[in-house]
Amino acid sequence: MPGTTPRWRIRRFAGGGPAECPRRGLCRGGAVPAGRLWPRAAPALGAPLALLCAQALGEGHDYFPMGSPDVSTDETLADFGTDAKGSEFYDLRIRDLATGKDKRDKLKNTSGDVAWAADGKSFFYTVQDEHHRPLKTYLHSLGTKQADDKLVHNEKDTGRFTSVETTSSERFAAISIHDHETSQVLLIALAKPKLKPRMVVPCTAQIEYDVQDWQETLTIPTNAGGAEDYKPVQAPLANPA
Repeated sequence: MPGTTPRWRIRRFAGGGPAECPRRGLCRGGAVPAGRLWPRAAPALGAPLALLCAQALGEGHDYFPMGSPDVSTDETLADFGTDAKGSEFYDLRIRDLATGKDKRDKLKNTSGDVAWAADGKSFFYTVQDEHHRPLKTYLHSLGTKQADDKLVHNEKDTGRFTSVETTSSERFAAISIHDHETSQVLLIALAKPKLKPRMVVPCTAQIEYDVQDWQETLTIPTNAGGAEDYKPVQAPLANPA
């Protein structure tokens, strides 16, 4: 937001960088310009090149938050969501990191969440309804109209919310469906984004859980069994329930 203290977003460099920064994706760091996205490796001619700048994009606007950008699996594109009206409906755009130009794709009324497919040509995102409820998750293919996007999940319970993210292994998109005391997760293989999502564990009242994967095993932090501070449970990826 113009006029506020800059918040920095940088990519990790191949030869080093913040220890807390993931192998792919974004992290907050210090001493670099606000809202900027940096390539993994510095250009041959010296300093890293700024690829996204929230302050530049928001010039002329009194209010211009930008959602956390993320990078496609092949590291050629970055998504970013912006809200120039303060409505919390994010317009989602795609930037070509080689040219610095934006693709023609522009998705309306999103929550800003994105999970890129392995091919770098499509991604999952969530749309909010007129009451700001993120209930529908879609698959968008680059270069196509938003109206043609494939509906992947439509949450019928309007008391719940959905979000989508990539698991830490980068093999799956995880669609989280939750309210304040109950949750469930659907997984989609990012190498096969058109497959039907698969439920990890069926929804049970007042049971919450999250999911990460490692090889053929799922690690599931959960409050099941009265675990107030959550406990880790492991289950086979092929049949977690």
